[in-house]
Amino acid sequence: MKIVLLGKSFVIARKILEISPSIKLIVIDNSEYLKDDSNNTKNMSKFISYVTGADLVAEVAPKLIVDKDIVGVIPAFERTVTDANLLAKKLNLSRIGDIGAEIFRDKYKLREFCEKIGINQPPYKLIHNVEELRNYFSGKPLIYKPISLAGSVGVVKISEESTIDSEYSFTEAEMKRENSSELLGIAEEYVPGSEFSCEYVVESGNVVFRNITKKFKFDNGYFVESGHLVPGIVNGIAQHEIFESLDKIVSEAQIGTAILHSEWIVTHDNQPVLVEIAGRRPGDRIVDLISLAYGFDFLWEYCLTMIGENTSYQGISLKFAEQKYFEISSGEVISINGIENFANIKFELDVHEGDIIPEVKSSEDRRGYFILSNNDFFALEANVRKANKLLTISTKS
Repeated sequence: MKIVLLGKSFVIARKILEISPSIKLIVIDNSEYLKDDSNNTKNMSKFISYVTGADLVAEVAPKLIVDKDIVGVIPAFERTVTDANLLAKKLNLSRIGDIGAEIFRDKYKLREFCEKIGINQPPYKLIHNVEELRNYFSGKPLIYKPISLAGSVGVVKISEESTIDSEYSFTEAEMKRENSSELLGIAEEYVPGSEFSCEYVVESGNVVFRNITKKFKFDNGYFVESGHLVPGIVNGIAQHEIFESLDKIVSEAQIGTAILHSEWIVTHDNQPVLVEIAGRRPGDRIVDLISLAYGFDFLWEYCLTMIGENTSYQGISLKFAEQKYFEISSGEVISINGIENFANIKFELDVHEGDIIPEVKSSEDRRGYFILSNNDFFALEANVRKANKLLTISTKS
């Protein structure tokens, strides 16, 4: 049995090979990512480099079509969703579908699609240059973001006209840094409220798993997530409307087989407003939180979904699980105290004395997190507050 992994993801590769070492992985990605030797690649049996989706179809697909042992194509990242759909279509394997592959990679196309089918979302405008952004600003706060990047990269809030030029320049610089093919942004009316994500698994057009995740953000204006809670506690009417909206999107977009990771704002009067949708597994450690909360290996079940094997998703959560990122002041690290307190807590920390810690402006700027779970929500929150005080990282400007 062989699986094509479109995008060099060690998280997915490790999961597959831990559970089923006999599976052969074919890893396909752009050459710039295949050069990265920061992780062990000895168990990844074959690497194939390509440049564009056209190359994938014209040069790579014909070589794979003859291999009857290939059972699935898994998109590892948001940037590979469209190409994974192209390749799976050529190989006649499970895939998200052409509409989903297009609209879930372009925030403007998603807005247009959802407007046509009546999904609740904020007013928006495609932005080509700073003059258009300036003309669209009416004095009300706006969110401005790239149309194709993930991980909160380049997302800013504009509340005053005097900041438009600097915020536009920041977003444009982030798009260039990420080698975005189009330097286009989308401006949207800012909607205040609580933030949630919703994870859907769809098998052959049928929704087989739903989850709500509560999202927390760093309070610095850059919309980077500081933590997640699974399952998220949300008003029942709002949850029903989120599910109803996503069911409609799945149907109208003719979604085949995929994970959908959508983000929502729930307003003070419990109205859910769509932020965006991605056609790939959720980021950060939401996958781990779902596994902890529901009592099954979510990532492995997703892999089974994409290769057409029988799955056993559990629809009722057993407990709460929360991820919390460490909040570290920007500056040079002069001391780190309390790591020993996390001996029995799942955590990661990538900080050393002398490191320069930047302000958190994108997901990449975060340096570590911990995860806790508990059957009781209030006990979990108390434990998270306690754990948050166990580590002290001192910095100087």
